Amino acid sequence: MNRKVPKQMLFTLDSLNYAIPLSVVREVVAILPITPLPKVPAYYKGLINIRGQILSIIDLRLKLNMKEIPHDPKSSVIVIVELGDIQLGLIVDSAKEVSQFKEEEVESFSKRDIDAKHDGIVGVAKDNKNDQLVLMLDLMKLFDNSEFKIFKSTKVA
Repeated sequence: MNRKVPKQMLFTLDSLNYAIPLSVVREVVAILPITPLPKVPAYYKGLINIRGQILSIIDLRLKLNMKEIPHDPKSSVIVIVELGDIQLGLIVDSAKEVSQFKEEEVESFSKRDIDAKHDGIVGVAKDNKNDQLVLMLDLMKLFDNSEFKIFKSTKVA
């Protein structure tokens, strides 16, 4: 059977390919000035004001335990996502494309396959067009309840 997985937005981090469901993506914007907050985890970069809406900004590299590097203003972007009633921005190295994989191109991970620190990685897809692998993220699994409380506490009505 040739069933398709929901469309995915592809992006890069540390020259690796990642994907998130397109259904959670609201928009992609250039890096904006970020107002830092005290006493938050290192990956929580602060807040931005985008068209009057205040959003929390997460450096996805740091959240995934990658090395911090300066953001390239020519390629780094903020992917604004909506997770339930929370919108937040994810800093990624570059946005690539929207893709749709066939079910047979995707292999899912179980908790026994990977370390608990990588709960957000739920599968890997074979990108036959570019002959590369794509790590598939579930953002609801990537963040825990205490993190969602931080995001909600910075949400401005």
